Amino acid sequence: MLPPWLWPEALINQVAYPLRGMLRWRRRGYREVPADVAAVIAGHPRRERLTALVERYAPALQGRHNAGNVIENLDVLHLLDRLFELAPWTPPARLRALDVGAKNFYYVAALHAAWSSRAPVDSLVGVEVDAYRVYRDGYSRHDYADTYRAGLVGTTFVAADIRDYHEPADVITLLFPFVMPLPLVRWGLPIGLLAPEAVLAHVWQLLAPGGLLLIVNQDEMEAAKQIALCEQLGIVPCGRSILTDPIIDDRPPRHLLAAIKPIVAAD
Repeated sequence: MLPPWLWPEALINQVAYPLRGMLRWRRRGYREVPADVAAVIAGHPRRERLTALVERYAPALQGRHNAGNVIENLDVLHLLDRLFELAPWTPPARLRALDVGAKNFYYVAALHAAWSSRAPVDSLVGVEVDAYRVYRDGYSRHDYADTYRAGLVGTTFVAADIRDYHEPADVITLLFPFVMPLPLVRWGLPIGLLAPEAVLAHVWQLLAPGGLLLIVNQDEMEAAKQIALCEQLGIVPCGRSILTDPIIDDRPPRHLLAAIKPIVAAD
């Protein structure tokens, strides 16, 4: 149930969201002024951790992002690094990766670097249900995503509801999926898109046997809901933890979950 004070915003979303989908606004040509990665992390309080992440995963961040997005990508790499510790996972010879709810795909460089450190990446697809949301500068999420993934081999940005996407993947990330109504409405989406069980079931179906599912939730309540959904669908986590040392200081603790899809022996 939505609280009454959220009803006006939910009603606006019911109108604005389908309009964005019909207009499919594209301005194209979004650009950022790249920051020097070494200079960005030099004065950061987590300088040693950031330096280790750059050395291990992300020399490719150089020349790609402004200072804020350099830190955002390193924050995602920090998350992924902790998630890797939860999963005794052996990747296939070549990887097909899928990111669900990609927003404007600002962290695609982090994903690409993380997966490339495990195996050659054949494909990295970001799927976003609200890809044509327009920012104040007149560019859409799709415009941003095209810029962020430029030069990263095998990357694709798909404007779609994940339930309408049917390509299999070896590794799937759900970073802050919507499992509660309030965040979904505040992000400008109609309440009808809140279908956490259906989304998780579909994603699990897309995951190849032996594949890795990584989920990050915002808080304890969302994490509890996520665990309940996993239990309902028979998804058994291979590891869970709480990230209490975020790269960006004002970020709350994140709840991490990893699951490996069983390989069923043929009869």
